[in-house]
Amino acid sequence: MYTQQEQQEIYRAVYEYAADQLLWRILYLDCVASHTPGTAEIREKLLTLPGTLSLILRSVCRSDDLEQLIQCIDKGNRIYVEYVDNVFLNGGCPENLRRMWDKNTAATAQALAKVDPEWNEKTWTAMMLHQNDLLEHTCSGVKKGNYDILVDVLPFIRRLATDMSEYLAKGLCA
Repeated sequence: MYTQQEQQEIYRAVYEYAADQLLWRILYLDCVASHTPGTAEIREKLLTLPGTLSLILRSVCRSDDLEQLIQCIDKGNRIYVEYVDNVFLNGGCPENLRRMWDKNTAATAQALAKVDPEWNEKTWTAMMLHQNDLLEHTCSGVKKGNYDILVDVLPFIRRLATDMSEYLAKGLCA
């Protein structure tokens, strides 16, 4: 059992991670779409974020399944980067990457449920697939030159990230 102060620290760490993840994902999307200098550095920052979550999880979880979860989270982040690159740089049709992304999402939800019985696999799957949908919709809109989509969709992605953070932190503190 954690003290109230420890719980607050866990919640703060999880919320900060989620905010960083959202910030760097959207910034990466925008930079790739705009061919902005410094995109490689932003990509690198985004790809290191699962390490931050790994530190948080390792500090509070004692599960044999934790390593699988961390690998799934890292892979999902890498698929996202590849997806964005494919949409904006390769001009390809990323349906195959989307299937990989969704498959990894299902594996991540399953790993979360194994790590902590407080987490429901179906709940995680629904939240994360909805986030994937919103990010894909944002990529599609920006690709078509509709930058207003960032203003329209970002509040929904932010709210979803907040909900997922709450669910994650609550499970960690239980």
